[in-house]
Parts: sequence; C-alpha cells; structure tokens
Amino acid sequence: MRDLALADRVRSENWRRLSAVLTSYEALLTPCVPVEPFPADQNFPTEIDGKPMATYIDWIAPTFLFSMMGVPAGSVPAGLSESGLPVGLQIVAPRFHEGRVLGIARAVETLRPIGRPALPLEISWRSPV
Repeated sequence: MRDLALADRVRSENWRRLSAVLTSYEALLTPCVPVEPFPADQNFPTEIDGKPMATYIDWIAPTFLFSMMGVPAGSVPAGLSESGLPVGLQIVAPRFHEGRVLGIARAVETLRPIGRPALPLEISWRSPV
C-alpha cells in the first residue's frame, strides 16, 4: 500500500509539472523513443548509451510516462535516420486537447513526409489451412 501511495504521489507531482509547462506552451514535442527501430525478433534494446534496459518499460519510458499522466499524446513519423529508418515524434497536449495533437500530427506529416516503405519484389503468402 505504501508503494502505491508513493507511486501515486510521484505521478501527481509529474502531472502538476507537465500541466505547468503546458500552460506556457501549446504542446510538448519529444522523440518517441531513444533508439532507432531494431529487429522484430528483439523484444527491446538491452542497453541505450551504455545504460542497461532491464524491462520493456525502461526503453519506452518517454512514451509511457505521458500515458500514465492521462494527457493526450500521439506519435507521427517525422523523418528518417541516417540509416534510412523512420524516426517518430511524440506530440503531447493538455488534457482534453486531443484535436490539437491530431492537428500538429497532420502538419508534421505534411511538412516531413517519409513515404511508404518499399515492398519486397516477391510477396509470399500461404493460407493457414
């Protein structure tokens, strides 16, 4: 019970800080995640910049924290890395401003289109029956 109370207090304090920022700014723009896309068979990165990632939540904390605070947030492709992989931008707005998130996302997609990935020349598909 004590751990839950502490976690709720920390979440509430973070929400108050974020709310204060969002009274001065219409939105907060952050990277979605701190790494480039990785192979699909890898559950999550084992380390980022030398820091070990013990759980799935560790590496997606920048996204997860905003979700825990109950504010609208969305992600949109915002360009390509040097290696040609998509980079996501996270858009966070004050509570009840989902339309603002969607409007900014549309603007980013319009200004920074990354296009669709190239399809392989041969697509092989088998029916499961």
